[in-house]
Amino acid sequence: MIAKRAEELSDLAARLQAANTLAQDRELYEKRLSDLRKVRDENAGLVETWQALHGAQVIRGPQPVPETDAERRAVTALLLAFRQDPRAVNEPVFTAATESMQGFANLFRQRLRDLWRAYCDELSPTVQQEVLDVLGRLSAFQETARDLAKQRAVIERGRKTLPRTIREVNEVRSAAKIASKEWTQLAGGDLPPEVLTFLRSVMTTGAALNALTPDVLAWLNERQLTHLFRITVQGGGKPT
Repeated sequence: MIAKRAEELSDLAARLQAANTLAQDRELYEKRLSDLRKVRDENAGLVETWQALHGAQVIRGPQPVPETDAERRAVTALLLAFRQDPRAVNEPVFTAATESMQGFANLFRQRLRDLWRAYCDELSPTVQQEVLDVLGRLSAFQETARDLAKQRAVIERGRKTLPRTIREVNEVRSAAKIASKEWTQLAGGDLPPEVLTFLRSVMTTGAALNALTPDVLAWLNERQLTHLFRITVQGGGKPT
């Protein structure tokens, strides 16, 4: 009786141990599978970005996609091994493989980010914020100034995120093209310092009449802005 009970207890212990081992194996399998899929998907996304930048000619010349076949084969081999036996690859081997693949992804991502940001900076017009602030207060320029700010925000958002499609690249290009056109409309490509000084004075304390130089007046006439200004006399008798 005692021997039979001992045999049953031994069998139960073996079953519990086997169940525990199976649970541990399953947990290990799921964790490693999740880690591998994450690295694989990240690399696939980076390849899509590379192809989009190359297809949109952001990356020029015969530059093929960087070698990723080795990394993909490594992921596939590890996935197959885990499906067959999750304990087939020990922790040091698995860690070394995933770190290698993640290191490649990090370098690849940084290379793409540098290329993309440099391209966005090249496209974006060099806007003088002080000039934009002054001109944006003129009723004739307010709508253009607001839209210019909107387009610059589109460029900045796009600059911070790697594109996955040519369409996303073209969205930034379109915004940059509009922004460049609007900035030229606002400042004519270059706002003369004396015009900026005049406008800044008008919008704060008022400008002296001698600040309305021929060059300033010509700039205002060229843009049909003279109707926005009026000459008044201060209490002390100084014209403005």
